[in-house]
Amino acid sequence: MESSPQTALGHWIDRYDALFAARRLPWLHALATVLLALGVLTALWALPVPDALRRISVLLNWSTLLLIALIVYYFILSLPLALALVPIVVAFGVSGGRLAALTPQLPLIAAALITMALCLDLAGMRRKSARSLAEFVQLAMLAPLWLFHHAVQRRD
Repeated sequence: MESSPQTALGHWIDRYDALFAARRLPWLHALATVLLALGVLTALWALPVPDALRRISVLLNWSTLLLIALIVYYFILSLPLALALVPIVVAFGVSGGRLAALTPQLPLIAAALITMALCLDLAGMRRKSARSLAEFVQLAMLAPLWLFHHAVQRRD
């Protein structure tokens, strides 16, 4: 494992490297990360939206606000990473009508996705521990940064 520059971002990427290395089946960890992200976004979509936001756009809710904030955050870190996140935001925007129709079931769907993510990650651990599972939840949002970091390193 190559050491990242000693910056805050480097520290978090090193922590994610260690978390990824502690997984027996990396593809299972990647699937769990995607399911956890979808579960959190679905849960945020289910939260009530203030009328002021709803008047601006039907698609403007807590989930899309988080995705927009992530694009801005990733744009600050890296333009290619921000551009890679745009299709995800567009996909959530396009599927917004379908998600709005499922509003009563969204909390249940979100809980199911998050539970599946936790179970899959637990199944892929080399050593089972609640601390490692909690770290997975904490670091799951770093997965795109981690992938981008390693893609850039390979080009150098």
